[in-house]
Amino acid sequence: MPIIALIIIFVLVLTISVLIAVLVHNMQKKQKGKPFSTEFNQLALSVGLSKNDIKEVKDILVKSGISKPYLIFSDAGLLEKVVLENIQGIEKSNLSPEEKEKRILSLFEIKRKIYNHYYSMREGLRSTMEIEANQLLSMKVGSLGKFYTILIMNDRKNLICSMPEIKEPFSLDWKDKPVEIYFWRYNDAGYIFKSTIENVVNSKRLQSLLIAHTADIKRIQRREYPRRKARFTSKFFRFSITTSEQGKPVALLGKTHFGVVIDISPGGASIMSDEPVKKGSNLKLDFSINEESYIAYGSVLNIVKKKNMFIIHLQFHRMSDRVKNTIYRYVYNYI
Repeated sequence: MPIIALIIIFVLVLTISVLIAVLVHNMQKKQKGKPFSTEFNQLALSVGLSKNDIKEVKDILVKSGISKPYLIFSDAGLLEKVVLENIQGIEKSNLSPEEKEKRILSLFEIKRKIYNHYYSMREGLRSTMEIEANQLLSMKVGSLGKFYTILIMNDRKNLICSMPEIKEPFSLDWKDKPVEIYFWRYNDAGYIFKSTIENVVNSKRLQSLLIAHTADIKRIQRREYPRRKARFTSKFFRFSITTSEQGKPVALLGKTHFGVVIDISPGGASIMSDEPVKKGSNLKLDFSINEESYIAYGSVLNIVKKKNMFIIHLQFHRMSDRVKNTIYRYVYNYI
């Protein structure tokens, strides 16, 4: 066989081999990318993930070797496993402390968004008969005004609620008054319903309002951040921002108040204190978790008087990534 023919055959065989290799590589690449289909992206967007979030989710799923990545949107256990594995990987890496906190916070935010998707599919309350005892209720009573009450007992006939803490509560005519009640269900959502005060109990053993049950209860708002009950010592300061002679912003702190953080989330906290503060006040909160101090800044959304104490509901506006990650770790029971 002439040498030219051999060369031609060799070139053809080589070309075919290269083409086959390219085709196999493309097929493998296509197959590998198949789990991240258009449907996966659409589902991720519907959950509330941004394009950057989706890219990061794909990266951590690949690192964790998850063969069916779409399950992360319906399997809380899988989500927990993947997030925890990747957080531990970041903690062991050689990244700077600041970069570690930044990446860990990104994972916590992704977890929060997907968890919110889980909770949105959770069935809400269908009737006032499902409200649990010790629930704090905000109650508008006809022309009498707005009051706070606590659900003492939920029986088949009525919601048995504490008398509002006002001077001479029995001097008011409560019976048969229409009420509009609003409350937050812990780690769920806000609810509102209308009813009537059917009776008033005034005995040595019990002073209460009996409110009629209703099935017309509406779920109107969800918490953005997960929340966990706490018992952290804290101190807080009112602050205001002014301008120095050099034109720079300066924070002026007021006197120190002491309290106990009774629940907390990356978005806010509830503080029990004997010191009242005004709604809308800006506060610097100094609190401890596991004997380490952390600082966050926020504003007072609401204040509820409870006997001789005040519950201050604070919405956070500013904190470091480290502080936010510590709160996430506490809320998700990582510490």
